Amino acid sequence: MVVDYKPGAASTIATAATKRAPADGYTLSLMSPSAMFVVPHFQKLSYDPTKDFSYLGLVMAQPYPMFVLANSPLHTWADVLAYARANPGKFKWGTAGANTLGQILVQSAFSRERVDATTVPYKGGADAISGLLGGHIDAVVSSDFGPLLASGKVRLIVETGELRAQPQVPTLKDLGYPLAVSLKYGVIGPAGLSPEVVNWWNSLLKEFSESAAYKEFARKQYGMAIYGSSSVATRYVTENYASVGSAIKTLGLKAEN
Repeated sequence: MVVDYKPGAASTIATAATKRAPADGYTLSLMSPSAMFVVPHFQKLSYDPTKDFSYLGLVMAQPYPMFVLANSPLHTWADVLAYARANPGKFKWGTAGANTLGQILVQSAFSRERVDATTVPYKGGADAISGLLGGHIDAVVSSDFGPLLASGKVRLIVETGELRAQPQVPTLKDLGYPLAVSLKYGVIGPAGLSPEVVNWWNSLLKEFSESAAYKEFARKQYGMAIYGSSSVATRYVTENYASVGSAIKTLGLKAEN
């Protein structure tokens, strides 16, 4: 196996290269949720997530919570809403960039509650966390929470997806919000892969994702080993492409110049 790293542009470079690959099952890539159903709504890309790929399976879920400093007076999502209502515009929460999935999900929840909170987009997750640690913002929505949580520096408030990062921390879905999307990663190939090739890879990914070694690897990445079939992976992308796109229009979000 040869690994060809194609970083940058929210994984859209690697995704576009996968579309152009021969449909023989030998050139695949890791599927990024952002590249599949967030960035395509803000940029004109060379691929259509709903048509140009074969989805081979899902293998990992990554928690994507809102968190605050451990000494924050805010302990729950209800606390956040109460503070934001009492102090319009003063609750500041950071994201790893403009128009991230986390921003769309949490801003949709705030909009549904008719709460005025201030979104602060940073240039990367590390910068957003620095803003939190420095006291410049009240909370961050990011998947980069693991080491901070382990060291006791932060407290999780709510998970933006459907899978709980901690048993006691509710998800947006638990709280009744219609838009709650877990970060799930999988493997994709170009459109047109034969059913035999798709099934072969699907079986291999199932065996791989259920292995003890991989489960331990995922745990160390503060993720969750999961298995989702080809059809499940396809629905994950197509359904969220539609729901996230609808939320973007409702919120009036526009591409950054």
